[in-house]
Amino acid sequence: MTMENVVNVVKDSVLKRAWRTVRIYYAKALGIGLLCFVMLCILSLVVGEYVAQFLLQPLVYGASIFSLYAVRRNGPKFSMLFCGFNDFKRIAGTLYLRGLYIFLWGLLFIIPGFIRYYDYAMTPFLLHEHPELKFKEALERSKNMMDGHKADLFVWELLLGLMLFVPILLFGLFFALLIHFSYGGSTIVLVVVVVLMVVFVAWFFATFTMLSQTLYAEFYEDLKEETNTEGILVEPKVEQTIQTEEPEPTKPEASQGGYVKDYR
Repeated sequence: MTMENVVNVVKDSVLKRAWRTVRIYYAKALGIGLLCFVMLCILSLVVGEYVAQFLLQPLVYGASIFSLYAVRRNGPKFSMLFCGFNDFKRIAGTLYLRGLYIFLWGLLFIIPGFIRYYDYAMTPFLLHEHPELKFKEALERSKNMMDGHKADLFVWELLLGLMLFVPILLFGLFFALLIHFSYGGSTIVLVVVVVLMVVFVAWFFATFTMLSQTLYAEFYEDLKEETNTEGILVEPKVEQTIQTEEPEPTKPEASQGGYVKDYR
């Protein structure tokens, strides 16, 4: 595939549509991402980073549903971030089970953990659209849906990271120069530099989080149409057995004389 073909694919892709969607709802998306960042920082200081990420799964679910409504242009609201607490047992239980499976598979040389991560990537959306799904059943549905598509989602997410690598590098060099020139200077300048770095990290985390969730939502929308076409997610039809009723024997007509004539 030539570079021109790659550019054409990216122009009309889930990644391009994710960028467009986030730009439309950027204020709300940034607010959700920043709140997730603040909660992650607080819990990380209390219980550790990995435990914090595990506990914040209901908020991740809310960010996913916000992104899904944004992709559909269906009036996404900031309050959707907390929608996972409305059905906490089913939502949190399923997502905690997902995290546990990914962690256990990740113990096997890490790569199986990545595979399971992408296997279960569609779980939040399936939980939202299918209230009857929960726990292992929802994970299996996501796994079936992602069969043959894990590499595609990985590539799009990798491209997203590469697109954000350049501004990260530029801002990193900028802050490095600020620290270098402010070293040995006034404390106020150093504090300002540190504050700017924290603001940048928070902004980057929030933006990347919502871009990633929106990318997943766009991917889900495309994948749902394809899998519905293939019949993977279509509920099995109940075959109705046609029971042939034996016709009732015709009663011989009574004669005018009041008795029934038998011709047998």
